[in-house]
Amino acid sequence: MHCHVVLFYSWGFTAQTWYAGAAPTPAARQSPDPNTDRTKNHAIPGDIRKVNDLMRQQLQGFSSVWANYQLIGVQADVTDCEITGAPPPKANPTDSDATKMAAGLACISAQDGSAAKCLQDNANYYMANLFVETDPFLNNFSGPGFGGNTFGNCDNTVYNKTTYDMGGCKGCHGVAQTAFGTDFSFLLDFGNGKPGVAPDTLQPPYADLQGLRVSSSKASATPVPGSGQVCASLTDSLIDPSTDKCLDYCRHQCEAKACIAYNASKGGCELFTPDVPMSSLSLADAQGYFALLAPGTIRPPTIKTGQPQKAVFPGGYLHRSSRKH
Repeated sequence: MHCHVVLFYSWGFTAQTWYAGAAPTPAARQSPDPNTDRTKNHAIPGDIRKVNDLMRQQLQGFSSVWANYQLIGVQADVTDCEITGAPPPKANPTDSDATKMAAGLACISAQDGSAAKCLQDNANYYMANLFVETDPFLNNFSGPGFGGNTFGNCDNTVYNKTTYDMGGCKGCHGVAQTAFGTDFSFLLDFGNGKPGVAPDTLQPPYADLQGLRVSSSKASATPVPGSGQVCASLTDSLIDPSTDKCLDYCRHQCEAKACIAYNASKGGCELFTPDVPMSSLSLADAQGYFALLAPGTIRPPTIKTGQPQKAVFPGGYLHRSSRKH
């Protein structure tokens, strides 16, 4: 397995007191060695503490934010730690989400008798981000989680044609591999608006132009089948739920095809895909239309100016270099 997981934590303070302006509170995470008690926070292994000591020595004299952090664990190799209790029934494709979750919790409990050995074999077996993964399900994770008991023995990861019951970060993402078939990524599984076509990043919203329609001198817009039914009740009001539903639907269609611009009207969505040259776009008045441009698209010329326009958000455009075609 060539997936390496590394976790850093704030070394001196908890985020809550730091940002509230109160006196800093030490972040109490570690328990004394030996690191074999599953019910307590796990100690940082000795070899990793040596790395932290070396890092702090090298950062002396520098004003670096990394001086406030320390490495708490690394999962480089897959570790198989077997259960000692009876496993729950093997997963059935018709199992409900509640049944799958119950199986995952049962598998965690079935490993209680071997938890000390798991931690002896790999001190970072149950590695977790304890500042956000505070529940028992994640901060001592092992087994198939919410994916159901896929193999019948609580294993969650496959490597080199062998299944393993891996713990911590790598075991949890192994559920994406074995239960959903999406390698180690939960961004690619299904449900809750996934698979994701783009990461959720901080970026400006789509530029929203009411009463304008974008067109191209080089290509026709691509209509979205069935979108006319979604947009049939669209109005000129941006706060109208029907309008919001239509624009949101068209935006998701645009994101799925990585389009550079689209129109929305009662007739539905019209997309301009990435193969349409950005320089060919133009805007014209059109009652009942909304023209929207993806972040990074340069505002096309209008009839009044004849020149591309730059503006700032909100209600404007993020000006970047034109995409290459």
